[in-house]
Amino acid sequence: MATITLSHALADCLDALREGESLKACLNRYPEHRERLRPLLEVAQTLHREEYREEATPSPDFVG
Repeated sequence: MATITLSHALADCLDALREGESLKACLNRYPEHRERLRPLLEVAQTLHREEYREEATPSPDFVG
């Protein structure tokens, strides 16, 4: 059996997350990379959510 690289696992999980698969399911698919994949995929999920968030209006305190 061929060894799956971290970059292959990451690419596969990013595709799977875009298609609606859960983070847990993806991590379970690659237990040998779980510790390194988790933070990368969590960042990707956060960035994806931010992309679809409505534009925020700065608070008056921030604007000054």
